[in-house]
Amino acid sequence: MNTHEKENQELVARLKAIIEPQIGTKNVGVIIGIYDQGKETYLSFGETALGNKSKPEVDTIFEIGSLTKPLTGLMLARLIESGKISAKDSVSKFIPELKNQKTGEITLAELVTHTSGLPRLPCNLHYKHIENPYADYSEKDLIEGLRNSSFTSGKCKFEGHPTATANYSNWGFGLLGYILARSQNTTYETLLKELVLSPLGLTHTTLSVDKHKRKKRSQGHTTDLKATPFWDHQTTHGAGAVLSTAHDLLLYARALLHPEGTPLRQALKLSITPVFKTEPNDLAFTWFVRPSGNYWHDGMTGGFSSFIKIYPGKDRAVLYLSNTAHELEGFLDAVEK
Repeated sequence: MNTHEKENQELVARLKAIIEPQIGTKNVGVIIGIYDQGKETYLSFGETALGNKSKPEVDTIFEIGSLTKPLTGLMLARLIESGKISAKDSVSKFIPELKNQKTGEITLAELVTHTSGLPRLPCNLHYKHIENPYADYSEKDLIEGLRNSSFTSGKCKFEGHPTATANYSNWGFGLLGYILARSQNTTYETLLKELVLSPLGLTHTTLSVDKHKRKKRSQGHTTDLKATPFWDHQTTHGAGAVLSTAHDLLLYARALLHPEGTPLRQALKLSITPVFKTEPNDLAFTWFVRPSGNYWHDGMTGGFSSFIKIYPGKDRAVLYLSNTAHELEGFLDAVEK
């Protein structure tokens, strides 16, 4: 056994040691994916639904929450590369209702780097059921919320642009996804498939699960391990509506590490290039980039959590998907020990 193989075995042992005690107490089911210098390893724990005795598999479907955002960023990179959009384009170019509004002056570059000044959540977010918070937020709500935003007062106060610091905004990314789809006269789901999923072969990544794949969908659970409804979106798809699998996300990670072997070479490189300097992470097209050059993102919905980190210098990527709205404790420490 060479040194590299020994290191991989030690990593697997560390991950098992920190994850197994969390199954049934803090998480219902978890699948881990590791890509390391051409080799893929998957580790599965727990159940796809509490009590069903069925372990997560590489093609088990999870809500990935904010791991949607890097995919939205890659869509923007593709449209920039093709000359259909500029990062300097303002929101009002695509939503004429916002002309002469401060929110209309926000640029796509500011949306993709969380420097738009928009708050984390839509100021006029409303819902019939808190377990499914985005289901009732319509196109009309999106535009009216932006029209009513103000620098100085009111429920929709925001910080203005460009801001000197990054302020993470689901609202901003929901707006970005909406604009990208509107600019091409299509839906977010159709555009994502055309620009990203089909070229990269991500065949199990989707926004809607048809009847043939329904059995592969994992049930989400709250932090007290109770089953909870799936999340639906009307307009905020770009912030967190995507469903995916460990296999597809590891395939995406491989494409990021080796873009030259894909049809999206330039767009992938653009999507991970830092464009906003801040602490402790620089920001690419929503990727958080460490000084080492490693980059990461995570995600959370009402019943799921997710995480991915890419190590270009080591030709390595690690990820986890959990069907519980609870961060997997100790995961990164075990990976980076």
